[in-house]
Amino acid sequence: MSIFDDVCEFLQIAADQRGAHQAQLETLINNCTDIIERETGRKITLLEVEDYKLTRGVDFGYYGQSKIYLNGALHDIVAITKLIDRGKELTAGVDYILDKNNGLLIKEGGEWLENIVITGKFGLVVECAAQGENDEPVAVYEPIPALKQVLIEMVAAKSGLWKMNVETESGTITQTRTTINKDTQALLNKFRLVQI
Repeated sequence: MSIFDDVCEFLQIAADQRGAHQAQLETLINNCTDIIERETGRKITLLEVEDYKLTRGVDFGYYGQSKIYLNGALHDIVAITKLIDRGKELTAGVDYILDKNNGLLIKEGGEWLENIVITGKFGLVVECAAQGENDEPVAVYEPIPALKQVLIEMVAAKSGLWKMNVETESGTITQTRTTINKDTQALLNKFRLVQI
């Protein structure tokens, strides 16, 4: 299921009414994705880089001589397929250790120089199976569940379509939600990345 479908389910938009809201909701999904990425300093969509030269202070910071801490979009490592230091391609587990949980690259028996080139996939994402053209299974990436929920609520709030019924003494009133829940905002705040 796509983020669009998830938003429609959350808003309880009937299948035959989704087309009328598709352009608006897809624009909001893109805008809210950008907002979340700016607020957290992290990617919630898959970022693929190839032969990308890391810049100190932007992409990484030193954490001792043998460790580098990846910043921003590169912090959340999905996979590193190639890593070059001093013109030499390094082997994971031999030349360096990858600490995905902390966004660290630990050099075995040496120091990192400033000429580091990387190829890989990054983001706070999970791989999901989907149907591609000709009904063949394909791998797609979507935000991790916690941030997917933040995205869905943010899109719903900005859409003007998030309705809630409130019971009062004089009857039921329908209100339009325009902000995400406090718990959802607190969850978003937990994902803010501190730059080193």
